[in-house]
Amino acid sequence: MFVRWLGAYRNSNHTLFESIDYEMDREESEEWACEHITKSTGSRVHAKVGLAVDPAFIFRSFKGDCWSEYDHEGRLYTTRGRSQIQNAHTTKWGHTESWGRGNHFTAIVVKDYWQISGKIRHQIKLAAEKHGLEILIMDRNSGHVKRLDAYSRQQ
Repeated sequence: MFVRWLGAYRNSNHTLFESIDYEMDREESEEWACEHITKSTGSRVHAKVGLAVDPAFIFRSFKGDCWSEYDHEGRLYTTRGRSQIQNAHTTKWGHTESWGRGNHFTAIVVKDYWQISGKIRHQIKLAAEKHGLEILIMDRNSGHVKRLDAYSRQQ
């Protein structure tokens, strides 16, 4: 699974809802970084809310965190060499990084859903309804996801 984690809403004047809108309105040519989550790694990124990516729109992957930046044309480039990228994945906080384009997101992914505030959960639900996305709750350690409505049926 590939997830474009959101963090901009924490240190800006934008709400989580506005950040999701921004991602959903991206142009086809716009590039962005995301985490590649596997059963063996789980998620190592600290963010709690992200967008699941259609894997068909991933165009490059790395074996670690390449610390990507944007050039003056809006294209991504790595700021780490190959050995630094591979070594970053072996550390506790290292993660695999991939790059994608456009707005090909399939769901809102949330870690620690029941621990985040009701206000944030409400914004997530509103954004999911607006954009026709399902909500997936992710186990931080395993990367396993379960649909939010599956929890509702259990209660």
